Amino acid sequence: MLHKMLLQHKYKKVGTWITPSGFVIWIITQSGFIDYLLPHGRSWQRTAILAISFFSFLIGLYLLVFSKERNEDEYINNLRLKSFQTAAFGQLVFFIVAFTYMAISGDEPANDGQLELFLTLSILMYWVWYITHFNLTMHRMKNKMHEE
Repeated sequence: MLHKMLLQHKYKKVGTWITPSGFVIWIITQSGFIDYLLPHGRSWQRTAILAISFFSFLIGLYLLVFSKERNEDEYINNLRLKSFQTAAFGQLVFFIVAFTYMAISGDEPANDGQLELFLTLSILMYWVWYITHFNLTMHRMKNKMHEE
């Protein structure tokens, strides 16, 4: 991966806070818990909270994925590539299983909103798999180095 494309390491810390907070606020708002705090008939405020929280989640994911590590070297670049490949393979397997299940059971998204949600979550799942694979492998590598 080109080093010009990567952000500074400090943005990874920002992404670590923004990603889960945006996701939790988005889930709470989607569940309807925040409706009790808003005045009645103010749906634009709920929509604004949903948009801000979802886009903060996306920006946090971007910061987590495209931020440099403290010591960026060839091994970490190779690990990034393997993590992208693993996430792509995982997403491919998920789509094959999901569409096979839909074809066999006849249970598929009922309307455009459910299909859009299914596809959006499957795209986000790719990045979550990438982040999980990359960080778990980095953690294992650091543990091996401390044991030696």
